[in-house]
Amino acid sequence: MASKKKEAKKTPVPRQVQKRYKQDLNRYRRQIQKSDKIQNGNRAA
Repeated sequence: MASKKKEAKKTPVPRQVQKRYKQDLNRYRRQIQKSDKIQNGNRAA
C-alpha cells in the first residue's frame, strides 16, 4: 500500500528526462508511420 501512495504523489520530472521522452516518442511515431507506408505500398503492389 505504501508504494501506491508514493505513486499518487507527483514527482518533479527533470527537463532532460522530459526532453528524452519526447524524442523517443517522436522516433517511435516515425517508425510507425514508416511501417504504415510500407504496408500500404505492399497492398497497392
